[in-house]
Amino acid sequence: LAEGTRDIIISSCCHSVNLLIQKHFPAELPYLADVLSPMQAHCAEIKKRHPDAKTVFIGPCVAKKDEAEHYAGLVDAVLTYEELTRWMESEHITPEPDMDRTEESRARFFPTTGGILKTMAQNAPGYSYLAIDGVENCIAALREIENGNVHRCFIEMSACVGSCVGGPVMEKYHRSPVRDYMAVAGYAGKKDFAVAQPDALTLKKQFEPISQRGELPTEEQIAEIDGFGGIMAQSVAEFFAREGTADLLARLAAAGVNMVWHGEPRGTALEGLTIVVTGTLPTLSRQEAETLIKQNGGKASGSVSKKTSYVLAGEAAGSKLTKAQTLGVPVIDEAEFLSMIGR
Repeated sequence: LAEGTRDIIISSCCHSVNLLIQKHFPAELPYLADVLSPMQAHCAEIKKRHPDAKTVFIGPCVAKKDEAEHYAGLVDAVLTYEELTRWMESEHITPEPDMDRTEESRARFFPTTGGILKTMAQNAPGYSYLAIDGVENCIAALREIENGNVHRCFIEMSACVGSCVGGPVMEKYHRSPVRDYMAVAGYAGKKDFAVAQPDALTLKKQFEPISQRGELPTEEQIAEIDGFGGIMAQSVAEFFAREGTADLLARLAAAGVNMVWHGEPRGTALEGLTIVVTGTLPTLSRQEAETLIKQNGGKASGSVSKKTSYVLAGEAAGSKLTKAQTLGVPVIDEAEFLSMIGR
């Protein structure tokens, strides 16, 4: 801000916001403050003073785990408050509550919405200052910047509503944003901690665009997923191609939603086999048969193709049986299927 050379500056303290810009708004990267996050700056200073030290960040933010891993060498480990609590409980350690009050503690406002603005000088000529929280609001602001509607502005951005104290780990225990903010406000002082400021060049950080991992699956690839037939695969493919879907996925990822499903524990009797169930079986419903296929390591498909290993057919099997016979796919009955899984 003091240099006065930038039209817009977006705070880079929130790793989720950084990822949102790096992945989905790369054109706005020049506006992202090119400095280390507070976590990184603290750990860098500790390692400078104590080269053999190991640094561990403890806080409410799960995104810091990814930040520590992505920018290796500064932060050796990250623990959430929840993980620290479980660890202390497992060791039968009960901390004694105590209040550390000092006027030189204004930085304690940092994990709240507007906390960055409260702990910085707002005297750069011609700049406006605002704080935005919540992924949807951040995306809306980035769209405004993208469209050229924002100028001469410093924007504090936090992916979580309420900033760090309202993050996905904290919200399980604290559901009152006003009360949480007041608790921090009552704990923070009016002056800064007495800390020698490092050389500005040591705080520089370069942000690069992050390309999306892989392309969206085709309709044919979606059809190969368990339980997806042709019509459903077409609907899913159309959903991913729809305008706005990319923004939705970005909001989910930034909010910490796990995008990878590793499956449930299962047996191996049918591992590597793709089986299509068709018709009416003597004792099993179609859903029960497909559940048994999955539980034994197989894949239950809704359509027959050259990749199908077996068709499990009952009475009135219809077109799927006909297609299996045309393609030369082996057809089994319920008794043979149960024998394959040892029942």
